[in-house]
Amino acid sequence: LVTVTAVIFLMYPTMCEKAFAMFSCKTIGGIDYLQVDLEEPCYSPRHLSMVFLIGLPQLAYVLGLPLLVLKFLKRNQAGLFKNPVVLTRWGLFFKGYKEDRYYWELVITARKVCVVSLSVFGQELGVQRQSLVVLLLLLVCVVLEIVGQPFREVTKSHEILRKLEMSALLVEFGTLWCGLMIYQSGPKS
Repeated sequence: LVTVTAVIFLMYPTMCEKAFAMFSCKTIGGIDYLQVDLEEPCYSPRHLSMVFLIGLPQLAYVLGLPLLVLKFLKRNQAGLFKNPVVLTRWGLFFKGYKEDRYYWELVITARKVCVVSLSVFGQELGVQRQSLVVLLLLLVCVVLEIVGQPFREVTKSHEILRKLEMSALLVEFGTLWCGLMIYQSGPKS
């Protein structure tokens, strides 16, 4: 169960991208085409059949998995940190967080879903606007980390979790900012 949970957790961003790609269309010559296959008209009978057979179940997975985890965590909130079976099986989602921030992994999951959805649907915005929206999202996440202070710090060495998360967000922010600066300083077309 722990292995399956970890694998599903690691595959989640990729599954989000694939689910969103089923609905991402680009208008060319007044006709909407599927972004991943510009020969396939959007919402043609063939595309609609794939949307109903594959796309909607994937969206149910994308939206349903975090809601299912939240339901489980809320239902077991009182015993999350006391029950050894729950800690072993589901500790991946809450073990490093304070008891009143048991849901914080879902905040991080929401950030991942937002970034993936911006990468799929935000292409119409253009590189610069898309980057600016992601920079704003990362800024909001940095502020949430500072205000929320979600990590449990039982000993002095547990500070590393907070520092690593903040460092990761700042590195993402800096990398995106530098990439945007390089892109803007390139040849104008």
